[in-house]
Amino acid sequence: MTDDYMNAMFRNNVLPLVLTLNQVFDYLGLGSLSRYETTLIERINSDAMPIRIKALEEQTFAGRLVHSIELHSEKNLIFSKTKKYVPNNVYKILELNDDKNHTVVDVSKNNILITHEQMYAKRDEIVEYYRNDLQKDSPLIRPAIKVSEREKSDVKETIQDKRFKRFEEICAEIAQQKKLPDQKHQTIYDSFVPPMTKRNFYNYFAQFTAEDNQLFAFNYGDFFRDKRVKVEFCKSARNRK
Repeated sequence: MTDDYMNAMFRNNVLPLVLTLNQVFDYLGLGSLSRYETTLIERINSDAMPIRIKALEEQTFAGRLVHSIELHSEKNLIFSKTKKYVPNNVYKILELNDDKNHTVVDVSKNNILITHEQMYAKRDEIVEYYRNDLQKDSPLIRPAIKVSEREKSDVKETIQDKRFKRFEEICAEIAQQKKLPDQKHQTIYDSFVPPMTKRNFYNYFAQFTAEDNQLFAFNYGDFFRDKRVKVEFCKSARNRK
């Protein structure tokens, strides 16, 4: 057994049955939640970290595993005359797992907005998640619990995947209409004069999704954090009305 594995087993014995997000970050060694909170998006969306939501107005969703989220608005702790004081990041829940049917449910239209204070984790699920991470580093370690149904369902297309796929399709359409040399994201962006801001560029693509007007009805900043989207925006661009 590795030292990391033995240390993890000792730490498991002192964990509470239900963990706050601060306790989760501390246990997994992710650093301070207040400083590295956006890591939460990547851990849930890409790595299937088992985080659940507390009871909300939508009682049907209480206790469900979060399958995918996006950043709705960033916290603002600095005094400003224009921006409201916001102590925590606000996230929008895009998809939840149905534990009974082992399916992923799209709840993006329900407009569920929460902070880390409305999230929690079960001890056994976090321990399993941590053991699986250790196993990746050390093939000799066998996980005590089988891979969850949630991880099996992760092969399903996420909201961000759908958005990116439609983004690529629209880029191809624009390149053909404007007779551009290629359909690269940067080429498409540079074809607009005057140059667009990040928000305007995102809103432009949103108008092409009339058949599913909720597809681009999410935070534009979160969309452009996707490393697959390769656009350098003009710093001198001005917002279009």
